[in-house]
Amino acid sequence: MSTKDPTLGLHLGEKVRNVSLDRRRSVANDPNMLTDNISYLPKARIPSVKNASQRRRNLRTASYRALLLAAVFGASACWEVPVNELVIDGSVSPDGGSGDMSTGGDGSVDPGPVGWRWESPIPQGNNLRALWGAAGKSSDQDDLFMGGEAGTLVTGRSTGWKVQRSPSSGSRTILGMSGYLDNGVPQAFGVGMYDLSLLYSNSQWSDQTPYIGTGDGQLTGVWASPTPGEFFTVGTTGRVYKVTKNGTKLSFSPEAMGVTTDSLFAVSGVAGPSAPDVYAVGANGRILHRGLDGKWLIEANGMAAQQLNAVWVGTGPLAGDVFAAGDGGLIMRKTGGSWSFERPPTTANLTALWGVGDELFAVGAKGTLMRRKAGAWQVEANGLTTELLSALWGTDRGTGSVTVYAVGNLGTILRRERDTWTQVSSRVTSASLASVWAASPAEAYAVGSDGLIIKRAGAGALGSWKIVPNQSLVTLNAVSGYIPSAGDADVWAVGAEGTILHQAGSVWVVEGGVLGVAELTGVWVGSDAVFVVGRGGRIYSKLQGNWNIEQGPMGPPITDDLFAAWGMGSGDARVVYVAGSKGVILRRDKNGWTQEGSGLTSETIVSIVGSTEEGLSAVGNKGTILRRAAGKWTSAMARPLVQSGASGVAACSVPKSTDLWVVGTQGVIMRNSGSDWSAETSLTNQPFTGVGCGSTTDIFVVGPSGLILHKY
Repeated sequence: MSTKDPTLGLHLGEKVRNVSLDRRRSVANDPNMLTDNISYLPKARIPSVKNASQRRRNLRTASYRALLLAAVFGASACWEVPVNELVIDGSVSPDGGSGDMSTGGDGSVDPGPVGWRWESPIPQGNNLRALWGAAGKSSDQDDLFMGGEAGTLVTGRSTGWKVQRSPSSGSRTILGMSGYLDNGVPQAFGVGMYDLSLLYSNSQWSDQTPYIGTGDGQLTGVWASPTPGEFFTVGTTGRVYKVTKNGTKLSFSPEAMGVTTDSLFAVSGVAGPSAPDVYAVGANGRILHRGLDGKWLIEANGMAAQQLNAVWVGTGPLAGDVFAAGDGGLIMRKTGGSWSFERPPTTANLTALWGVGDELFAVGAKGTLMRRKAGAWQVEANGLTTELLSALWGTDRGTGSVTVYAVGNLGTILRRERDTWTQVSSRVTSASLASVWAASPAEAYAVGSDGLIIKRAGAGALGSWKIVPNQSLVTLNAVSGYIPSAGDADVWAVGAEGTILHQAGSVWVVEGGVLGVAELTGVWVGSDAVFVVGRGGRIYSKLQGNWNIEQGPMGPPITDDLFAAWGMGSGDARVVYVAGSKGVILRRDKNGWTQEGSGLTSETIVSIVGSTEEGLSAVGNKGTILRRAAGKWTSAMARPLVQSGASGVAACSVPKSTDLWVVGTQGVIMRNSGSDWSAETSLTNQPFTGVGCGSTTDIFVVGPSGLILHKY
């Protein structure tokens, strides 16, 4: 079983073909190549404290650091995935349809095409860029529609999210969302890269992408006019379209021809006496206004050079006022026919505006949340998140406090209610997962920060993950188990502060409390024994019901950190291997411990896997893979790891099979079926932390921020 080095930090420069920190700036500069730059910075080790609540806070700070081996690499992301739909409760619609499971002629569920699929409701790394909602009687009844990178579409409520891929060809980023109610039924319109146009009608999304221009531009913003079925959308090179919904089809009419070539990023308006009053903003401080005569004109020409990313047209007490926001905390206001500057308490890039009555909200980079009330801007919920926030929507139910939603990077969803911002859960867990072990295709366990244990029950598309209560609050680093010929799997987990947990029936109990507080990093479970390894060369065993401190080989004691444990057999026939830093490999049989593979590598070994002793593989840093045959270890570097510059961080073997799987940094997934290693096409370039083999066709992969992949 594998684990990671908690004292090593990670800095991953991740570049993906999507919209940058300021989604619109990249579009303006180069509409065909958009990049994100995400850095995961190492965090200092958090000392142990006795206070449980403080410990929880510390562990949350340290959890990401605690799970990964050091890496400083970058790679291009691949997001080509089967269209599938995921629901928070684990239900799956393989065809991306309405959410109903499709069945075969015999009534069985059709799991759809075999391949890698996300099992986190919002795929990690899918930054949300667009938001629109339809108000319900309470915030838990608000119907929300969100879109983001890789064509991610999120619909539903905070009580349960439905997540699917865009039905368009490719996985184009969704940049804008708006809609209206047709006899109480939501009708949503989303726009995005490469002129992407999506319509939500009759509870389904359909691709409406028209041929407008060259087809390689971007539609960046959309606003639903008070006239049902009428929208205005804007995009690169100054494009503006009036869009009309006819049944389930959209028609596009170009407007503002020749007014500007500056890219436009947002559009908003209000009802007028004869036609909607509409404003659009964009690059180089550009502001366009569509008057009641239907003509577009430039306003505030030359007042600002900064890029404008958002616009909102006032109603109620602010009727007649228009606000625009952009880079560097820029906010402009039009009142009485003249534009002027306001001075908000931020210099962060602002990306979205939404308001009602005399209240106006703004969001932007670094988790910026601001509210304007009585003519003054104030920062709200400072420190709630540091993620980029890209879109806003809200509603006023007349209760004295409006409800506002904000969405952004890494699936972030925030809700403001009764003057307080909170984070809305959009996935099974957002905690970092360190290790996963699969007992079968229908049963898997994953562990991570703050004592988290989650269990998956059900095979294929029908399986679902649930959080399992336990008595621990510390970071768990490894999980493994033994599968008896009959009865339940015997499952163990280990982690910080000498924590050893054992699943006894339906509950998890603490064991081994007298062994010390050294961090434990790996575990192997046999039919009659459990072996645990950790920092400083710690090796503990449970034999005949008792815990023991294992002695190392003859000579100087082993003090190197150990991360991997593997074994087979029972009683006197039992053989156990452990491995760790500096390439150390130890073997235990009935005669005691001996050292093997000396001098082959100085890299840290994080996993030992295999079905038999002769045929073991040891996996570690910098593409290190060692193979054991005829009683000797030899180097067998895996070309996909070496070529990518990635490090292997976890491995698993399929019982009674020659299949071996290795995952690593940069989203590397490799398979060996007996000869050489081959790289799998991954769904992300984020670092993986664990892999579990349920069968030759059921493989589970976990990582930071609740990342879960499943191949079946």
